[in-house]
Amino acid sequence: MLDEIVQWLLLPLATYGLCFVVKDAKITTPIRVLVCKVGFFRELLSCTFCTAFWCSLGTAAFYYLVLCIASYWLIVLWPFAGATICYAIDLKLRKWESEVGDE
Repeated sequence: MLDEIVQWLLLPLATYGLCFVVKDAKITTPIRVLVCKVGFFRELLSCTFCTAFWCSLGTAAFYYLVLCIASYWLIVLWPFAGATICYAIDLKLRKWESEVGDE
C-alpha cells in the first residue's frame, strides 16, 4: 500500500520536475536555445501545458516500459492528467513567486 502511494505521489512530481527542467532550468538553456530555432519547438516550449503533455507521456512510458508498475491505460490517460497537474502547479508557483517578489 505504501509503495503505491509513493509511486502515485512520485509520478506527478517527476513529471513536473521533468517539465521544469525541459522548459525553465538554466542547465538546459543551451539546448533550448538551439532547439527553439525550429518554430514547432519554440511554440511547444513556450506553452507549459504542451510541454507537460509530452513530459507526462515520457514519464508514463517510463513507468510502464521500464518500471513495469502501471497498466497501458497510464500511457493513454496520464499525458492529459499530468499536463493539467503540471499546468496548475506552474500557475500556482508563478503566482506565488510574483507575490513574494512584490514584498
